[in-house]
Amino acid sequence: PARGAAAGRFARRGLGRVLLTVADSRTVHLVLNFVASARRLGADTGLLVIAADAAAQRILKRARVPTFRHAALGDISEGDYGAYGDRAFVDAMWLKTAAVYAASVLGYDVLFQDADVVWLRPDVWDAVYAPATDSAWMDDGVRTDRFAPFFANSGFYLLRATWRSELLLAHLLNSYSVVVARQSHQAVLNPALAEANAMAGLSVAILDPDVVVNGGARNKVRADLRSGARRVAVFHVNFTGGTAEKREALRGLGLWFLREGCDVAEDAAACLP
Repeated sequence: PARGAAAGRFARRGLGRVLLTVADSRTVHLVLNFVASARRLGADTGLLVIAADAAAQRILKRARVPTFRHAALGDISEGDYGAYGDRAFVDAMWLKTAAVYAASVLGYDVLFQDADVVWLRPDVWDAVYAPATDSAWMDDGVRTDRFAPFFANSGFYLLRATWRSELLLAHLLNSYSVVVARQSHQAVLNPALAEANAMAGLSVAILDPDVVVNGGARNKVRADLRSGARRVAVFHVNFTGGTAEKREALRGLGLWFLREGCDVAEDAAACLP
């Protein structure tokens, strides 16, 4: 936690903290794998899953994972899911933005992560709270104008419950038509971050890419696991095709924790260790 003069500005306020993620019937097994990863660490995650369809809600409830679904948030479109920029992908961006906004205005510090994230250490909250800042973001790893100037990844980030965070989120909600047009939440997010930073003083920290690792640097995870250094705290399997490819990538690293041969749609609770 922050100390000194910054401590007051960034002290935990309101109702506390929550970890949010979004799942539909095609990604729910990835979320359950995260739950399994956190359980084996004994991590206190504060997880709440936003269910994007009735099937995901049913599976998560059977697994006794805290879940929320509301018609106002909509459902992810039917059809193929996992292709970058497809309609279901863009629908998920709405859920990501609206759910985080709702929690933030209620007074929660929000740690958001995509479904394809695993934790490798139990102290993830400590790691993301370390910077004295309104927001802390995973480094996307890509250095193109599209994601300049911060190159923040929208698949793992912390937003503290400050008015500056609410301003950013309101901007993103009002820019959803731009998200649809550009088929990317992240491409709209990064310019919005720059604007909120310049106009409202929103402070932005980029998390250590050796601690919060993106899918393009999975060799860091492999080396960390082999050495036992335990430097990596979070691994996000982005830059990896669809959900089947993500599962295989995690399995190849020894980070798939659901019981083999188990069908989450049939008995989700039995799939968790």
